[in-house]
Amino acid sequence: METKVRNLTVKFGGHVAVNDLSLDIADGEMLVLLGPSGCGKTTTMRSIVGLQKPAAGTITIGDEVVFDARRGINVPANDRNIGMVFQSYAIWPHLTVAQNVAFPLRMQKVPKAEIRERVAEVLASVGLQDFGPRGASRLSGGQMQRVALARSLAMRPRMLLLDEPLSNLDAKLRERLRYELRELQQSLGMTAIYVTHDQSEALALADRIAVMRDGVIEQLAGPVDMYRNPRTSFVADFLGVDNIFAARVTGHRGPDGSHGSVARLDGSAIDITAAAVKEVGSPAYVCIRPEDVVLTPSSPRRPEDALAATVVSASFLGDRTRYHLAVEDGPSLFAVAPGAEDPLAPGAKVFTRVPPNKVQLLDD
Repeated sequence: METKVRNLTVKFGGHVAVNDLSLDIADGEMLVLLGPSGCGKTTTMRSIVGLQKPAAGTITIGDEVVFDARRGINVPANDRNIGMVFQSYAIWPHLTVAQNVAFPLRMQKVPKAEIRERVAEVLASVGLQDFGPRGASRLSGGQMQRVALARSLAMRPRMLLLDEPLSNLDAKLRERLRYELRELQQSLGMTAIYVTHDQSEALALADRIAVMRDGVIEQLAGPVDMYRNPRTSFVADFLGVDNIFAARVTGHRGPDGSHGSVARLDGSAIDITAAAVKEVGSPAYVCIRPEDVVLTPSSPRRPEDALAATVVSASFLGDRTRYHLAVEDGPSLFAVAPGAEDPLAPGAKVFTRVPPNKVQLLDD
């Protein structure tokens, strides 16, 4: 269900946790709120569900205004019909799986026959159709999280909010469940907001990602667009760009200056060429993804625009090898090469080059 947030402000004493935030979430969209601890993402989600009262703003779900500070409207959380899944599973160990899923329906006094029907339906949707009679204390972490999700879905909510629901699981299970969750959300066509600080999770799950910083949205975009075109160095850093260097634009390329910019890294004599054109003298952050660094063996003849470097370490990761490089008279640099190639040994001399169209010049 379409959700609109307008000029949302949340304060804790003198601290502004969410600052004049506006956001539209389309019907059936999975929006991921991504950011570090304290950025306001969970506070935003709690405000939407009704667990936190904002100081200002409006929240509309479908055609219903559930919060309006100016008009004094604040619909209680239990009347907003929003499903929630938390980090902690909140599963009662003394109840069976079916009883856990049925609990909120019993509280709503749903008829018993309908409860049985809904419980069977949602357990099947999360792959636990044969687990209804099983005691909850006998479940694995992944199964408990599925039960928590089924319990929220059983209420047939108009939207689903998930607060880092996979963070307590091991890495392999977390990766599998994120794809299952995405497929389930798409098959149901349910509007969902997912809160996380894990950029891999955000990229895998989202239709759009809102990166938050100090209570505001730093950038809002689809995962592909945000990965390729981060707006600031903060967004790039949070999306996992390892090579971010403070620099200053010292010149342009081409007879008319339209062929790109030259930026000198702070504290060094190293110049990096980028396709973007920025004003000479302006500060910038040079951002280079490890997969865009081209490595070639050292030779007497250095390629144009190449930097000499030494391999500090090489980590073989199966499908790729990750290198930590020490650039001659420059900073450390991280690079990724296909795993089919034999890894270079520490101490190996290489040339590094980054195509100008792969170099980004970003603001702070």
